[in-house]
Amino acid sequence: MPLVDQMLSQVLVLQVNLYACKARLEADSDPEALHDLRIAVRRIRSLLHPLRRHPAVVPLRHAASEVGQITTPVRDLEVLAAELGRRGLAAGCSARLARLRSHYRDILASPELERLFTRLDCWR
Repeated sequence: MPLVDQMLSQVLVLQVNLYACKARLEADSDPEALHDLRIAVRRIRSLLHPLRRHPAVVPLRHAASEVGQITTPVRDLEVLAAELGRRGLAAGCSARLARLRSHYRDILASPELERLFTRLDCWR
């Protein structure tokens, strides 16, 4: 299989993974959904890195970067809440967990995430 076909195949697999992560985030069914979404986004960026200057790749890499930027503070909050819970600080953990649901909704409705999915659709 030619290298380009392999790359397209891998990006498609990651796109499907992103849709699954998005669905898990929407359902609030998995505490690792955001983490897994961020990993898929990073893998897309890494996969495309050798072609980073190619005009067809630049918008997709930029969209992936934007999603990384908006999700980083939310992931940090998830990690902090989990650590507070592990240390027995239930009040601090609960307060942060309550804020997370609002942040998840913001991410799901964000133009950055929509743009990433649009760019992925166009890129293939």
